[in-house]
Amino acid sequence: MNVTACHRRPHSSAVLLLAIAWAFRAGGAAAAADILTQHGDNARSGANTAETILTPGVVNVGSFGKLFTLPLNASVNSQVLYVHDLPIAGHTHNVIFAYTSTGGNTSPCGLYAFDADTEGPALWARQLTPSAECTTCAPAIDGATRTMYVVSKDRANAGATWIHAVDILTGEERPGSPAKVEGGLSGGSAGSVNGRLDFNTRQANCRPGVLVDKGLVYIAFALAGDGHPFHGWVFCYGYDGTAFSQKAVFCTTPDPDEGKTANFSKDGGGIWQAGKGLASDGEAVYCTTGNGNFNADRGGRNYGMCFLKLRAGDLQVLDWFAEANAHKDSDDDNDLGNCGPLIIPGTGVLFAGATKYGRSYLVDTAHMGHFSADQDACLQALATPALPFPNGQNGVAWDAGAAGTYIYVWNRPLGVAQYAYDRTARAITGGAAQRMGTVTSGAGGGLAITANGSRDGILWCLGTDAVVHALDALDVTKELWNSQQDAARDALGSVGHWQFPTIVGGKAYIPTGDGKVVVYGLLHHQP
Repeated sequence: MNVTACHRRPHSSAVLLLAIAWAFRAGGAAAAADILTQHGDNARSGANTAETILTPGVVNVGSFGKLFTLPLNASVNSQVLYVHDLPIAGHTHNVIFAYTSTGGNTSPCGLYAFDADTEGPALWARQLTPSAECTTCAPAIDGATRTMYVVSKDRANAGATWIHAVDILTGEERPGSPAKVEGGLSGGSAGSVNGRLDFNTRQANCRPGVLVDKGLVYIAFALAGDGHPFHGWVFCYGYDGTAFSQKAVFCTTPDPDEGKTANFSKDGGGIWQAGKGLASDGEAVYCTTGNGNFNADRGGRNYGMCFLKLRAGDLQVLDWFAEANAHKDSDDDNDLGNCGPLIIPGTGVLFAGATKYGRSYLVDTAHMGHFSADQDACLQALATPALPFPNGQNGVAWDAGAAGTYIYVWNRPLGVAQYAYDRTARAITGGAAQRMGTVTSGAGGGLAITANGSRDGILWCLGTDAVVHALDALDVTKELWNSQQDAARDALGSVGHWQFPTIVGGKAYIPTGDGKVVVYGLLHHQP
């Protein structure tokens, strides 16, 4: 273990009063919402609806821009997390947490805690063991116990996978941490021995963000690189402050399908989700799976190309949905689970809008529909232009009250798309989405929303062209600001793979592809 700490002078009472005064002047309380997990909540909505400082009226090139940059040892995994008013080293701080993995420089995974409001050295920094060099998922924080759950993997594809419980006040491992991720179940699919299929760390990478819900921790896996056999896995753990206990193990493709002769007849079904975390409504866990063996339509246990609803705690399959062309799309390497689902705020409806074959879906969590070869057996299937990988990123959603409920995705090469969701019809209505044609780079980018409840919505977009955009969330054709308007001051510089912006407490925390977090905020009203 290697933990370093930096002591800071406490804020003076005068500075604290100024901070409080500015927060109330901006229309809200001093304390910001915590961002404890990927996309902000377990529904994976991507919406921080407690942001009172950043509004469409103040986010513009004249008043909003780069404040400072925080250095890291490698690229950030997914996004940074945020907790307000933490007592660290004898003083109280708003804190951001960054988790890094090898960024091509063979550096070990690192954990960092920084004061969220001030440029300077880390409050604490920790490198995991030198062999911990490979992971891609966002950690998650249990706010009640101030414990961060982190997944690491040794020596790229070859080494063991570990789950860690880390004290967010010190960076130290909790007692009984880390624990090796291992286990299996009955099954005869590829890689099994004598009727048992065990988790193979060599062929697995924890890609979706970690889920913490009701004291349990869930992690999921897809393929580490390219090679067979591999499977999709979900693990459920408890942690009692002294040790981890494995509660359940689920595999998406445990059995062979002897009736198939095409690809993925005995494996596949990875849980990829482009970094989006497993979703939860408190009773069940939701995920999407990629191409692989699918025979659930014939009573089997293989769920490639599916939306899955797993019972919390024991991971039993409660319900599922597969698209009408699942068998052919699977054989053609056209993943349904290219990205993960979100639960539309205030509904029991899932949305996932990032399939390789160009369709988006609305799925009722109460009756997911299973499979029909005639038509998609879900609430709604939406076609997008017939382009390779037309949807390249995860959707986010916002309840704007009387103004409507909106879903946002980043389509390639069409830019940001805004869909209106009709709660009565339980459908996306209103024809074609609005698009901002200048946001077209690469496979799309990471999205997040800030709002003060149902008003003052801003859609934040982090593109693969390393440009950060702020759009009016009621009409995404209206751009408020971007980081190239004053490039000398605000340019981001670079961007990593499947990274998401974190916007909270009046600041936007943007990870880069070269080992930094760039912090943007109001230029002339800093406490």
